[in-house]
Amino acid sequence: MSSPRLLIVDDERIALRNLEHVMRKEGYEVTATQSGANALALLDSQSFDLVLTDLRMEGMDGMALFQEI
Repeated sequence: MSSPRLLIVDDERIALRNLEHVMRKEGYEVTATQSGANALALLDSQSFDLVLTDLRMEGMDGMALFQEI
């Protein structure tokens, strides 16, 4: 059985890396990116079980990202 696939989106690099580290330790297969536009590109080419995103980001914020998804 494969690990659940998680996409994390946060424009703050340190927060992104910390959350990525914690979720990997919990057994998730993690992909991380710093922008909503990159997240959409990843979602076009891969499948994920869950998307976690920061709400306040430069460019596309988390709510706009969820509307696009």
